[in-house]
Parts: sequence; structure tokens; C-alpha cells
Amino acid sequence: MMEPKSKWQTKELTEAFLEGVRGAIPGAELQVEVIGKIADRWCSTPKHVLDLGCGNGILGRFLLTRFPSASGLFLDFSDPMLDAARGSTESIPQATVEKADFGSPDWTKIAKRHGPFDIVVSGFAIHHQSDNPTTEKKNCTARFSTSSRPEAYS
Repeated sequence: MMEPKSKWQTKELTEAFLEGVRGAIPGAELQVEVIGKIADRWCSTPKHVLDLGCGNGILGRFLLTRFPSASGLFLDFSDPMLDAARGSTESIPQATVEKADFGSPDWTKIAKRHGPFDIVVSGFAIHHQSDNPTTEKKNCTARFSTSSRPEAYS
């Protein structure tokens, strides 16, 4: 078995985050509801949603429930997180869960097969970019625009 390149790819940290940290975030339900209200105003009939660094898929699952005619792509680089996302989206036929590291430009190849995206969400993931976080965050954000509809930025 290959050694994980990040602690986020370990089952132990994944379980600790999903069972302890995520549930302890103050106002988490309110934050998700605000995302829904913004999405309603920004793009009330999205066709494609991208949940980047999806973890257990909480944000993408929320949006696909809110917009049942949309399809959703859930990307993460952690196998344990992907297992959690698959488990939480198994009843949503328009959800696709795939492995991709958005710290690398290669994730856009997967995204292009499913987009362009009307809504892109990422919770608790981008700030974990390694190496030079400022550069990686800027590169990651720039890559969003190549996978999204132009009007998603208007």
C-alpha cells in the first residue's frame, strides 16, 4: 500500500474530522443555509455543481438536494473522504464522486468532462494547500475559471 502524501489521506484524521471537528463548527447549519441563499440568487437553475475538496460531500449534497435537476461532481484526494462522500451521496443518482488533487492542475481534466459548472463550492479545503500556500491558492482559484461558466463570475 502506498504511503499517503498528506495526513488528510489517512483514515484516522478523516474520521476525527468528520466525527468531531465538522460537527463542532459553530453555526455550521446557518453557514450552509447562507450558501443556499447565495446560490438561489446567483444561479437559481444550475445545471452543474462542483464540490472541490468535498470531504464527505456535505456542501454538494446540500446543493443537489436544493437543485434536484442539477448534476454534481464531488472531488477529493483522500480515499477515506471519498468513501464518506460516496456513502452520503449514494441515494443521489446525479452525483459523481471522483478522486482528484486540486493542488495540481490535473483535476481540471476530470472537471472538464462534467462541466462547465454553474456553482463551485469548497469548504475547509483550499486553505490546506501545501508548498507555497499563497501561490497554490491563487493557482487553484484561477483554475476554477477554466472549469466554470463565464457568467459564474459576473
